Amino acid sequence: MPRGIPTSTSRDTPVPLRVKRLKSVPLVKLCAFRTINEREDRETGEKYEVDQVKLAFYFDSGLIQRNSDGEPILDNAGDTQAHLVNDGFVTYSGHPQANLPTILRALGFSDERFINDEGGLTEDAAESIEVMFGTNGLGEDYSSADWMDLPLYTTRAKGGKVSKGDLEVPVTSFRIMGYELLGRRCDMALSIKNDYNRIETYLEPEDPEPLDDAPKPKVSKGIPADVKEPDVFVGHKEAMATKAASPDDTPPLLQGNAGELEPETKRAIYVTKRLQESNVPGLHRLAVVRAMIGNPDLESIYAITTGDAKKFKEMFTSDPTSVVAAYNFVIDQAQSAPTEEVEEDDDFDEEDDI
Repeated sequence: MPRGIPTSTSRDTPVPLRVKRLKSVPLVKLCAFRTINEREDRETGEKYEVDQVKLAFYFDSGLIQRNSDGEPILDNAGDTQAHLVNDGFVTYSGHPQANLPTILRALGFSDERFINDEGGLTEDAAESIEVMFGTNGLGEDYSSADWMDLPLYTTRAKGGKVSKGDLEVPVTSFRIMGYELLGRRCDMALSIKNDYNRIETYLEPEDPEPLDDAPKPKVSKGIPADVKEPDVFVGHKEAMATKAASPDDTPPLLQGNAGELEPETKRAIYVTKRLQESNVPGLHRLAVVRAMIGNPDLESIYAITTGDAKKFKEMFTSDPTSVVAAYNFVIDQAQSAPTEEVEEDDDFDEEDDI
């Protein structure tokens, strides 16, 4: 017989990503707070409390938030929202057994300047850390705060009344030996636990970005002792050509299809929109579509046929992460050749498809 109370899911509740691996995901947000944790002395069994600084890492998966029906979750302005993958209770410690050194290695801080022989942070790297804080969701300004001035988070189970998201203090800059951490990229393996994505493994990308020299800000130092991008579609051929020619400087959401005219048919607009939302760079989109629909002879997204576009739409509708899966398998750059062929595309008349 049925037991218990069934759970319900709001249409505004994002479901976890079903992909097992993400490549080259950027660290777009970093927050800090404090917690009181209970520890036990291994020799005496005595229990005691420690006041620790925690970090919350937010990575942009390149996908948008979707509900259990597979539909995009929109904000108050009617725009789609990025699906961020969060690692929310990382102890701020350079110890070899702590998680922070593992994350830093994956983000490019992996040579002997930063990591010692035991796998922890070097003394020089730890002492060089400089940060700047911003204002949290409660409106509290921490721009002149030090680590131990951060707010203390208490879970609701222990009587806390403030949500973690509101209490977390944004870290607006985090530099190690002068190199900025925010914006760095890594690969990661994902799993699902309790309806949330869990980062199982951090990996350095196969082709990591070089560390970028930049001026040092005025900041708090050391380790203590103990953008949503707008969901817009480029509407001018000239703008699209410029953005497609400079993918490194333009977010994939704003890039056109490299080497192609601006899509004009409903089916081409639909396919391009889904690729932009999935964060596929313009240079690789034709290869991604070819891989998804199994048609290596497809010449361009601009001139995609109704049949090929329907295959793409059916795959995307059944599994929105199929685009990312295809992108992960595409390693060769694709050349595209736009044509002037125009076909009837009544299968793409729905307003939400465009």
